[in-house]
Amino acid sequence: MSNPLAYVLRTPSERIFTEDHSSPRSSEEPSNLGLVLVRQRKPQPKSSASATRLVSPPHGGNLLTLVDRDPKSSLALEAATWIILNSPDGPEVAKAVDVIRHEHVRSKDLAYLCHQLEDSRHRSAEKLLQAVLEANPHAEVQAHACFSLAGIWKRRAMEATEARARELAADEADRLFERVRSEFSEIQSDGVKLGAQAKPELFELRHLRVGKVAPDIEGTDTDGKAFKLSEYRDKVVLVMFSSKSCSACVAMYPQLRGLLERWRTTPFAILGVMGDPELKDTQRSIKEGRITWRCWWDGAPGPIAETWNVHSWPTIYVLDRQGVIRYRNVREKTLDEAVDALIRE
Repeated sequence: MSNPLAYVLRTPSERIFTEDHSSPRSSEEPSNLGLVLVRQRKPQPKSSASATRLVSPPHGGNLLTLVDRDPKSSLALEAATWIILNSPDGPEVAKAVDVIRHEHVRSKDLAYLCHQLEDSRHRSAEKLLQAVLEANPHAEVQAHACFSLAGIWKRRAMEATEARARELAADEADRLFERVRSEFSEIQSDGVKLGAQAKPELFELRHLRVGKVAPDIEGTDTDGKAFKLSEYRDKVVLVMFSSKSCSACVAMYPQLRGLLERWRTTPFAILGVMGDPELKDTQRSIKEGRITWRCWWDGAPGPIAETWNVHSWPTIYVLDRQGVIRYRNVREKTLDEAVDALIRE
């Protein structure tokens, strides 16, 4: 992947250049738009795909005018992409999605957009990804569409409150991630094959959903003593992945200390998986009283966090006495209520 390129487009006579500098394509946009176009790759865990992106654009109305004027043009594709990635869900996004579906669904320049749509909450994101996966002839684009579509279904499986909805979403996500492994496994993204990236996603999907028995954790605590998560069966357990560098994690520590104090005579435990770069960092947090619960020191990145597919801190699981995951990533009052409910069961 070549370095990000930036080109400023100010008049109709100027050109937008392709990434290799070799193939200018004339632009047809009106001179009063003053568009700034950037071919930009931003840090991302799953994709090295780049795309021409519009930054500091005119207001959305102008972009839609551009799209309407010549929906088949490459500049219309760029404008529609900017609208989708930078606008709240609504009629503008729906229109931009329709333009790409009907006029650009076979474009080789959709990999970046497809990658970004994994985290989108737009109602039309699934429809666009499905259309690209079915119609686009380019393997890299298909791969990112398939991965992102799987991610959307996985998110639904993780967030659904009704068991049947969780299972249906999980089945679809599983099918799509397996398709990534079977059809697009060798396609690389930031030097990592998509097949390898799908593996932890499938592990989380199959073993770390609400209603699943949590996989065991084995490691050593800050005193060098080996211990396992399974040793805490018959207790309600709060597992928290965190680090001293995570301000949101540190802000939660008083609440966790309060939970331990409130339930000190009951079968309740908090276990930390610490992503501090050095063991002494975790030991210092314990010595200073900020952490009052037992911790695995996992390092950064560590094998426990990698196995549990942790991408951010804090990540929280609350397990019942049978080791079943009952809550994920609950915070503040909801966390207190979750612990209280399980202890009283």
